Amino acid sequence: MIFKGSVSFENNGGFASVRSSFGRYDLSEYETVTVRYKSDGQSLSLNFDYYRAWWYPNYKATLPATDGEWQTVTIALADLKEYRVGRATGNKISKSQLKQIIRLGLMTNDKKEGPFQAEIDFVKFN
Repeated sequence: MIFKGSVSFENNGGFASVRSSFGRYDLSEYETVTVRYKSDGQSLSLNFDYYRAWWYPNYKATLPATDGEWQTVTIALADLKEYRVGRATGNKISKSQLKQIIRLGLMTNDKKEGPFQAEIDFVKFN
């Protein structure tokens, strides 16, 4: 997947995102998620939504910027951190919440205005 565009601060912006359709994703039987990707200098977040409302908490893991080099990162699902409107709450995801994820997504993570590009080779749950 190629995810590219331009981030603007207009209309309370500062990020760009791509998200799956709403569905039911039971991730409770998995321990990790592995992502192979490259980015143009901006970090990304891999988002796991538990609620439909944007102002309710979601869970995410940061994918560090790679300066255009391919990188493979493995993240323990138990380490996903909870955020509410972009602010960390200090909580982590529970096994029961992993059973009820309703949407996955990628988001630019640096609140940096201007063009960006990222390529995702794969996302794999183990």
